Amino acid sequence: MKKLRKGGRAVAYSPDGSSVAVGQNDGGFLILDSESLEKIVGFKDRKESISDIKFSPGNSYFGADCYSLIILHAPLSFRVSPLLVSCC
Repeated sequence: MKKLRKGGRAVAYSPDGSSVAVGQNDGGFLILDSESLEKIVGFKDRKESISDIKFSPGNSYFGADCYSLIILHAPLSFRVSPLLVSCC
């Protein structure tokens, strides 16, 4: 179990089960290692709560929804800050 500093609102496992994405109440998200729950990367670019988060098949992208728009990120192997691909 891991206690988050900021509340989580949405969660998703990667298709291969190696990572967990957590959408946070402050508009940020975390990618955690699914076994150790250690943070791989954290990122915040919105003020609104993340209401949903999903990985694409193959872990190429993941998306976050914050009510007013959808944010698509390329994870870049999750080892650096994700690249913002699109907002709509």
